[in-house]
Amino acid sequence: MIRKLKKFLLSLSIFILPFVGFAQLGAKTDTPGATVKTPGGFNLGNPIDELISFNFIIVEAPGYKKQTVAANDENNNFRKLKKLPSLQPLVTSKQLGFTIQPGECKVNITKGNFKFTRYKDDGAYRKSKGVVSIANEYDLDFYSDRLQESLWTFLKTSSLLDTSEAFFRNDASSLVLDMEFNDFDLGTIATSSITYVEVKGDIKVKDAFGTELGVYDFSVKCNPMYASYLAFNDFLGYAFRVVHGEYGMEIWSDAIEDVVFQFTNSDLLKKIVRDRKIAQEAILAQPIVKVQKGKSLGITAESLSTSIVTIKTKDGHGSGCLISADGYVVTNHHVAGTGKDSIEVLLNNGEKYNAKLIRSDFVYDLALLKIESDFPFCSIEPIHTSKSKLGDKVTVIGTPADPSLGQTVTKGIVSGFRNAFGKTMIQTDAHINPGNSGGALFNDSGELIGIVSSKAAGSVVEGVGFAIPAHYIYERLRLEY
Repeated sequence: MIRKLKKFLLSLSIFILPFVGFAQLGAKTDTPGATVKTPGGFNLGNPIDELISFNFIIVEAPGYKKQTVAANDENNNFRKLKKLPSLQPLVTSKQLGFTIQPGECKVNITKGNFKFTRYKDDGAYRKSKGVVSIANEYDLDFYSDRLQESLWTFLKTSSLLDTSEAFFRNDASSLVLDMEFNDFDLGTIATSSITYVEVKGDIKVKDAFGTELGVYDFSVKCNPMYASYLAFNDFLGYAFRVVHGEYGMEIWSDAIEDVVFQFTNSDLLKKIVRDRKIAQEAILAQPIVKVQKGKSLGITAESLSTSIVTIKTKDGHGSGCLISADGYVVTNHHVAGTGKDSIEVLLNNGEKYNAKLIRSDFVYDLALLKIESDFPFCSIEPIHTSKSKLGDKVTVIGTPADPSLGQTVTKGIVSGFRNAFGKTMIQTDAHINPGNSGGALFNDSGELIGIVSSKAAGSVVEGVGFAIPAHYIYERLRLEY
């Protein structure tokens, strides 16, 4: 009885779609664990054991890219097809060695590049001889949280997304995808009632700090589930529905899946992953940099602040620590080591210097800059070994919120020592705000024990900040006095 009810509901759900094809009894796929379904989710079995009329079916299996199969392709070939296609396995973060996070998803389609094309038959489609029924008369330019959600969903399905909800994230082994669509063409074949979608655009691949690592240009054809409904039932309002409507978002989601799947199997992604791994190994193979010791500054916050600088780039500002009399400055990789075009260093006396990036470590979030002067700089020497304990008093000096607030001093204690993917982080309750990154964490003896790097954010989170222990400066930036 339940099975009959499902079949009746299925017949209602597919009535709104054009249908002339029939499932071939006995047709099957050899993909392990695969199921064959109708668009409405009705299971046809594998091999197919139901004779039901519809225009396409969906083959899916855990760990594989689902595939839409036209049920009445050229000359109803599906009726003769005894074997359904084998599915392609999804690329996972375990295989890749990296996780992938969704970035911005944008539609930026200029006038005339958002088209609905009718083809007389399969031959006309293959020869691209169709009639453009509709093209957009204005530019389509928008961001969409729903498109980003579709990207997030597919990355999660592919086990590429970090869903661990761990407090610390491994930024060194994380990639971010910004996706932009520049062309959208829906083509309908009149004789077979099959509708295809072709999308073009690019994916900008970035690291967790925003540095662009490569651009992937895509051109993908797919069979979105709801494309036929839009094309045949509401083509006059088609463009608006695709951009803003419920069915339209389903079409975009299917397109995103195909685009990302193609990208995860691309040579570009393999190259990016290989280059990142090589870059990580190369950090510790760099030659030693000899730096010049400065005079002792004492232990007061006022004297120590003369060694703390503000760092300005085209993207904003951060803080830094002068660690040598000859002008070497330590800061965070995410402040100044991410390929910035220009870096300016402001001292507490108002002097300004153009800085050169010497080296950077995206694994431990450290960077080394150099400024030049005819006179020695006030500087502070990072300690090699910390004897800090829980509850020890500490001082943070940096430039929070705005460059005009340079050398701001806040006080706190050592709240903990945390392990983050093999490296230790010093936790403190001293006030840390955007702009403090790269600044100093001093102990009560005036020793530089850490470089401020981050804080926990949120409406219910307060007083949870972190600093990179100073001894990593020697190990990761390869310094000697």
